[in-house]
Amino acid sequence: MRGDDESFRRWLAWEQLTDRFQSKSMVTGVCFFDHAALSGARRADLAALHPVCSAGISAPPFSLFSDRDALFVTGTLDTFAAEQFRRVLGTVPVDRPLVVDLSRAEFVGHHALFILAESASAERPLLVRGDGNLSELVSLIGLATPQLRFEHVDRAVPTCAHCGDVIGVYQPTVIMLDGACRVTSRAAHPDAVDKALARYHHACYGRPSRSAPSSGMLSVR
Repeated sequence: MRGDDESFRRWLAWEQLTDRFQSKSMVTGVCFFDHAALSGARRADLAALHPVCSAGISAPPFSLFSDRDALFVTGTLDTFAAEQFRRVLGTVPVDRPLVVDLSRAEFVGHHALFILAESASAERPLLVRGDGNLSELVSLIGLATPQLRFEHVDRAVPTCAHCGDVIGVYQPTVIMLDGACRVTSRAAHPDAVDKALARYHHACYGRPSRSAPSSGMLSVR
């Protein structure tokens, strides 16, 4: 972590390889870093690849993580996040096709789309997934090319069955699955993301509502 920039880039690539492994395996990784040994920029890049952070690390403007065949981006890709997005995207391992899913991002600006276009090539085309608004923006600024393809995704946004608020990707969540209640999150339980399941903010579970379960065991996944 104290090495040169190229060594740090290789570290970030390794982080993403382990993230990909964990997204398909029953494995949970815990990383520890010495704040005093890292610059602010390196702490920020590490935080972007570790969406669940603690010990005083400021929440990054966006998070990038593996989920099955794609890299998912959550948070905000605005002008202020553009340079960091370019740095982090440049560390993505090149061992498989590049698929970036922006359907869960809160905001995607044109700077981020230009950065994605820069990463696409004839040798490694880029598939971007997103909603209709993103498709219109791609067409408006003329980025659709054989190297950069766009795929429309209509992704349901999970909401709490008690309070009605949107449940975030990494928020502790209670879902009803296979007749039982499980404490999980959208990221830890990707198979449940797009299913029509009853789900609750952790704090809302068990509170009176017309759809709240009357019984069930909680298990940590």
